[in-house]
Amino acid sequence: RIDEEQPDLVILANYNNPEGPLMGGNENLAHRWQEGLASTLSQIDGPEVAVMKDVPDQQRTPRLCLSQHVEDARRCAVPLEDAFVEELVRAEDAAIEGTGAHRVDLTDRLCNEENCPVIIGNTLVYRDGHHLTETFSRDLTEPLWEQLEPLLE
Repeated sequence: RIDEEQPDLVILANYNNPEGPLMGGNENLAHRWQEGLASTLSQIDGPEVAVMKDVPDQQRTPRLCLSQHVEDARRCAVPLEDAFVEELVRAEDAAIEGTGAHRVDLTDRLCNEENCPVIIGNTLVYRDGHHLTETFSRDLTEPLWEQLEPLLE
């Protein structure tokens, strides 16, 4: 369909934190992840391609944590080193590097140097352990556009 429609930009996003067994098993997962993404990217011929870095995984439903820590939402933040499967992030980066695709990364809007909070300002960031709220997603419109607009020039 991409070949047929030839859009100006293709944006890929995926969830790279498998919680259970995958088809074919989880052995050599990073290598398979890299090969799979590189293969997908190599098949997109023509338009610019942006690959979104996954959002931090909260590992639990934030509203449940917040209901237990009403006075201190900071207790629900996930440490930065636990928010991503770094081996898979590196695999994605390697796949992107070899294809000419572009990385789109909003981590600096979701995390600070230490952790990834569930509330930023007065806005709840996550509706569950891995999906952003509609309200916070709207707050990311401008930062996302800043990374995408140069790909359309």
